[in-house]
Amino acid sequence: YPGRLAKYLNDYMDDRKDIDAEELSAKRHLLERVVDILYIRILDGNPLPKLSKATTEGILVGLARNISTLEGKTNEELKEKLTELRADPEYSVENLKEGLSAKDKVITRLNRSVEIFNF
Repeated sequence: YPGRLAKYLNDYMDDRKDIDAEELSAKRHLLERVVDILYIRILDGNPLPKLSKATTEGILVGLARNISTLEGKTNEELKEKLTELRADPEYSVENLKEGLSAKDKVITRLNRSVEIFNF
């Protein structure tokens, strides 16, 4: 990630617009596993509470990077991790006010989400 988030994401998507069926299937399967954990096991089928996009992104990245471990945890353990992430200083309103897409802030924030969801 070179530091310009919008360009990085646009380039990433452009580079992968014609991926093969196997890679697409793997990405779809990972997304389904993440959504199942979040929506069914953590949120009990309720919608996400009002969160910043950065917080939602952190939740999804943290879940995706730790998916195999998380699938073996209890719903209560998963809910505690979500609470921990929402209370973390990296995801505080104050921290998310300025420089949201600055390279160091994005990397620090996403690494923190991976740490939080790593048992």
